[in-house]
Amino acid sequence: MIPARLLVVEDELIIARNIETRLRRSGYTVLDIVSSAEAAIEKAQQIRPDLVLMDIVLQGEMDGIEAARQIWQESHIPVVYLTAYADDATLSRARQTSPFGYILKPLRGEDFHATIQMALQKAAETHTSNVEKTFLLQEVEHRVRNNLQLILSLLNLQSNKTSDPQLRSALAESQNRILTMALAHQISYADTKVADINLSQYLRNLGQHLYHALSISADQIALQFEIPQRLANLTLPLDQSISCGLIVNELITNAFRHGFHSGEQSGEIRLRISQVTPGYLDLSVLNNGSPWPAEQELETVLRDRHHIGLRLVKLLTEQLQGELHLQQSEDWTGFSFSLALPN
Repeated sequence: MIPARLLVVEDELIIARNIETRLRRSGYTVLDIVSSAEAAIEKAQQIRPDLVLMDIVLQGEMDGIEAARQIWQESHIPVVYLTAYADDATLSRARQTSPFGYILKPLRGEDFHATIQMALQKAAETHTSNVEKTFLLQEVEHRVRNNLQLILSLLNLQSNKTSDPQLRSALAESQNRILTMALAHQISYADTKVADINLSQYLRNLGQHLYHALSISADQIALQFEIPQRLANLTLPLDQSISCGLIVNELITNAFRHGFHSGEQSGEIRLRISQVTPGYLDLSVLNNGSPWPAEQELETVLRDRHHIGLRLVKLLTEQLQGELHLQQSEDWTGFSFSLALPN
């Protein structure tokens, strides 16, 4: 059996050498010894040890707890804490980083070896579990994509069989809604952090898909994104992302058909993401085409059974614990909606 490879993080040289000697006598390979949290993070990425033995109190601005958090978050390398500090506050912070064990100083031979063995066993079981979950996720992804493609194919067949323009339009709208969900799943499965989706990337891709599906010429009707840099990497859970995507799908489609009369006019559609109220995100889809009829109130429109798309937008906004508003100015008209961000 190949001996386990360990990285030791300890700023007291004498203690570090003592730990190294104990580890080698127990049959482990000590890849390196570092004395700071920053060096530990960098070295862990470089040498990829099987386990890190991390002192909690280290020289420098960053302590071992923060280093362990970053190492696990970035590299998924397990950490066992070395500490002489066992107070409640320290242990509470340490527990939040999901450590694989604790070794109290001064070191005791049997406890030292047993804790490392249990940590390595737990790490091996976690790896096996992750491999199984990845395989299961890939199977789920395959089935979800197949089912969505089957639904799209059925809708397409039905659309080709009918000459009714209203029915063809309704079927096309349904296809775009399904494509919106499929795109979110595609981005989610392509990301290592499968539970979350980069909202900016998703909405940009969605906009391009919609322009193609609706046969919108970008030269005639430009699609502009206003997303501040601080929100460019914002991620949302898959279910929230799909709801946002469905709302944006409806609002862009609505702007194209009613603001520009399905391409008879030229202009611009603008998608804006902002955050004014802490804990909430604001999204708006505006256009500078034909304005919303002044005599039509939003609530009146939402009660009209012919406006299925906007009724869906209202329902999804409520599901996101947000609000829907009609926005009008001298040059721009459209809708904005907010959603509650996850804690």
